[in-house]
Amino acid sequence: MFDQVFARHFETIPSTHLFVKEAFATFDDGKLHMITASHQTHGVGRGSNQWASLGDTGCKATFFFRWKGSSQATGNLGQVLSLSVIGLIDHYGVTGSIKWPNDIRVEKKKLGGVLCHVVDGNGVVISVGVNVNAPAQMLAKVDQPATSMLVEGGEAVSLPQFNAGLGEQFRKDLNQFMDEGFTPFVDKYKRHLEGIDEVVSFRENGVRQEVVLKGVDARGHMWVTDVDGTNERLITCCLD
Repeated sequence: MFDQVFARHFETIPSTHLFVKEAFATFDDGKLHMITASHQTHGVGRGSNQWASLGDTGCKATFFFRWKGSSQATGNLGQVLSLSVIGLIDHYGVTGSIKWPNDIRVEKKKLGGVLCHVVDGNGVVISVGVNVNAPAQMLAKVDQPATSMLVEGGEAVSLPQFNAGLGEQFRKDLNQFMDEGFTPFVDKYKRHLEGIDEVVSFRENGVRQEVVLKGVDARGHMWVTDVDGTNERLITCCLD
């Protein structure tokens, strides 16, 4: 269990995620570390994607800790962190949803995303980016529908306060996950999961497939059926 977050902030850094992947060996293994930055010059996203740079308007944070549970359970960590963001933004009056597995959205416009890697056996490097104070004209340059706390709430948010709140919320959620597993999070995740009973698509071995999203099981895996309602099954691929 972690009783506090050990935070370190950079004014400018290529990527908080890459910094932690390169420097984790110097961290105290028994602590929950949080690295944030005002600016990233080479932020990373899922796969070969690069996180859109919106200057110093957003939350850019990476956590590092040693995971002592089942290796299979690490797949839920991104879902837990996405729920931490959902809980935090709710305090600001913004209601978010989750595009499976861990994209944070508001009315199907992207507010944030999560990226997770396991290093050195049981070291977890998990990052989150959240559009906090980006104005509408800046968001219009992003290559997909996007929004921010500023746009949704109508007023700027203190980034140091937001970062601190996120660190504390994730610390609490992570402690609960370490103690009780994903079970306490399942119902909340289902309530915020977007697209239930809608046709969604994913790619498997390079082939695009359309299915109907039915929900998630107790492990956080996605239940789907074929478009005609047959062939119910679980999948773990990311949605398009």
